[in-house]
Amino acid sequence: MTKFDPRTRTFRVVSVLLLVLIVPFAIWQYSRYLRIEAVSGIYLINGGRSLVVLDRGFGNGLDWTKGRLHTTSYIAGKSPTEFHLNANLTGDAISLHQTEVGSNLYEPGKSLIDLSLNFVPSSTLEGDWDLSGGKLTLYTSTSTAAKSLREQATYYIRKIFLTWGEPDMVMMLDETGQLLPSYLHRIDDPRILEYFELRSEGRFDKNNLEDFRAILADHPEDLFLQLHQIDVEATYGDLVRAKSIMAVWKDRHWERADKVLRESAVIAFKSVAIAESLPEGDDLSGVILSFIGPENNLDTRLDQVREFLKYKQAIGAIVPLVEPSHDLSSTFGALPNYLDLQINARVIRTLAILQLFKGKNIESIETLAGLYHQGQILNASGWVIQRLIGIAIHLIAYDGLKFAILNAIHTEEEALRAKEIIDQLENLEGKETGETLLRDEWMAPVRYMDPASGGLLPNTLELKIRHRVGQAYLQLLRVVMAIKLHMIRTDAFPRDKNSIEQILGTPFPSDPFGEGGISMVQPSPETLMVYSIGPNEIDEGGDIPYAPTNGTKSIGDIVVNIPTQREYPFPTGGVRADSPEEILKQFPQGLPGDRFALKGFPYRGDLSLGIYDRSGSNPMRVFSYGPDGIEPHSYQRIIHYEMPGMNALASDESTPHSLQPVYTPPTQPGGAPVSYDPLIPYEPTNGIKSSGDLFVEIEEE
Repeated sequence: MTKFDPRTRTFRVVSVLLLVLIVPFAIWQYSRYLRIEAVSGIYLINGGRSLVVLDRGFGNGLDWTKGRLHTTSYIAGKSPTEFHLNANLTGDAISLHQTEVGSNLYEPGKSLIDLSLNFVPSSTLEGDWDLSGGKLTLYTSTSTAAKSLREQATYYIRKIFLTWGEPDMVMMLDETGQLLPSYLHRIDDPRILEYFELRSEGRFDKNNLEDFRAILADHPEDLFLQLHQIDVEATYGDLVRAKSIMAVWKDRHWERADKVLRESAVIAFKSVAIAESLPEGDDLSGVILSFIGPENNLDTRLDQVREFLKYKQAIGAIVPLVEPSHDLSSTFGALPNYLDLQINARVIRTLAILQLFKGKNIESIETLAGLYHQGQILNASGWVIQRLIGIAIHLIAYDGLKFAILNAIHTEEEALRAKEIIDQLENLEGKETGETLLRDEWMAPVRYMDPASGGLLPNTLELKIRHRVGQAYLQLLRVVMAIKLHMIRTDAFPRDKNSIEQILGTPFPSDPFGEGGISMVQPSPETLMVYSIGPNEIDEGGDIPYAPTNGTKSIGDIVVNIPTQREYPFPTGGVRADSPEEILKQFPQGLPGDRFALKGFPYRGDLSLGIYDRSGSNPMRVFSYGPDGIEPHSYQRIIHYEMPGMNALASDESTPHSLQPVYTPPTQPGGAPVSYDPLIPYEPTNGIKSSGDLFVEIEEE
């Protein structure tokens, strides 16, 4: 009988144990290898606008080797000094993790942006991955000036350990909502890498066209590459082919496309519009920059502002379909000077009111509507400051439109034309809804995230309220226009909202702050009042007017009073007069206010537009002080007429603002008028706030 060797027994036990452990591990590793090998490849991301490459890494890991997600320019402000990309495959899910460390745009210090995206296999396209969740976290170290001890400690610790303490901002992708399908779109064709490199670096031209067409020939049904085909053919190749592909894509895919893919489609379709020189192909950011350019004189700006009405879509800067490999901030170029835009809006409004003195009523309304539409365009997308200026501009324009409609429209023909112009403002495609006001502040995929916390976030409530106030003004304007047309036709106020609906051809306008429509009441036989209940969402019956100077969400209703008698009865065909007294007989309550007139001391309130009396054979002029806010110096004396009654009064510092100023020109020795052009015309080419006055010459009777 052979003696049993314990060492043999131990060897067998160890061998079995090793097999039990190693074989499953080897199988698991091989399975993981196969899965990672299957996942590795070239992917279009963000609706086909960017490209990432995932590859098998060391130890059967997953590496993110090419491409990145652009976030720095829009959040931290500058290109990163450190940049890290990581990818991971866990079970049936992919996660992409991007970290950027860089300088902070706003104050000295550092910033860290940590962005994670989670993907699950696509339910529709094999090989693709749907975006199922994501999170962005931002940490910054800021200046220690005038900070508390805790904030100073945070600053110094974050200089070394950026992630210490609570983050400055967190944004989340709603994981309970609908997935973003095929956010990672697989297309394993190495030629795509060269195409993206050429496009992102601006080196693609007609010489590369045939190579690109060869790629498309091998992927004829790829709906992402078809958008690139539309873009490339329209820009470098065959426009007819681009339009044909665009028509088919719209018919087959537009209705079913998700919001990311639609954004890419809009960019591709815009390339066709650019090639055809259509208005929707214009870079409206560039148009606005040109509009306030120092080379554009006042007459040019007046012509250009009416041109804004031709833009039926609220589209902004031209964004390339292939995102550049460099910092995205360079793609968008210079931003307009928003203070210049606001001053320019007040200039345009004043000129439009002065046009009414010449009987150019429809031209005035077109000017103001073009200005309003400029504000809508600015508010439709982009940075928060741009949106706020856009809202401010269309409120300035609204004030002028309301004034012109109530005081200068005489005939049914004029009223119908004015209504047609106002309808264009309501029917703008792509208008901001107010619910996604900050989405375009960021680049994708951050655009699809909602803020969870953070002190760096703008006051979204403030912005949304201001936006809804602007919406209320437009709906009020539509109602006022319909009431004016009804009064011209019947010489009476409408009795109910049905009469307004018949004129508008639509349901009665809704109130952005309430569940019902715009309110309409008649407090007296001489006045009809329409109003929105305002940001506090309480109906005060129109008795308390809303004033944003009391706070954006202060009490009060947004009210428009429509009198039976016009406050400023502009005559048909314009104002004609031989003397200031004859002008004032036509305006017994004085001329409209001058929004540029400086306040006197003691306080005098807004002054009226002035009248400059004739000198020799020169005509009289109605004028505004202009953007410098300074009254003209080329006059001998000023007489204020008290309205009504026109009793001449001596001018002094306590002159009430209700008095109408009339300026008389200087005289030569002996009393002869000076040969003059005493009102220096304002000209923006000398500077947006340069000296000079805005005026209109009054024709003789």
